[in-house]
Amino acid sequence: TLSAYSIDRATGLLASIGTAAGMASAHGVQVDPLGRFVFVTALTTPRIHRFALDETGALSVLGTTTPSFTFPEGMCADPTGAYLYSVVAGNNTVEGFSVSDTGVLTSTGIGAAAPGGISLRIHPSGRFMYATNSGGPSISAFSLSAGAPTNIITTASGGTSPQGIAVDPSGSFLYVA
Repeated sequence: TLSAYSIDRATGLLASIGTAAGMASAHGVQVDPLGRFVFVTALTTPRIHRFALDETGALSVLGTTTPSFTFPEGMCADPTGAYLYSVVAGNNTVEGFSVSDTGVLTSTGIGAAAPGGISLRIHPSGRFMYATNSGGPSISAFSLSAGAPTNIITTASGGTSPQGIAVDPSGSFLYVA
């Protein structure tokens, strides 16, 4: 299930504005940076559910996209909203998708990652992307060209099962937990 909430800008309090049911094992969620769509990965189906987003926060079902491999987990979108990426734990890859003006996803390519991909983050420049790999334990770095991820290095994470990842706004530092 995907649950939606409005946020009171003065107090930060949340108010439920609805749910979208019918997704087995909903896992990752990503709002496109232009505020047009919401994407949700479903681990066991495997599917990426696509929703249109309106100015009230209401969701309208657009359909689903089947990724190339099973167990899509975390997602991220490039800063322009032109591309969406999903880390696929089931086969140790990251898949890129172009995002059409109507929210349709089309695969742009697949990049190899280390075992157990969980989270993704895009560098502020939009030229690079990073994935945590809990089965590694490692971090994979990708270059991005026309939405296609290409692995440029996988390095030890310094922890036993990295889950979260963040890039600072300047693009100079990466943090993994």
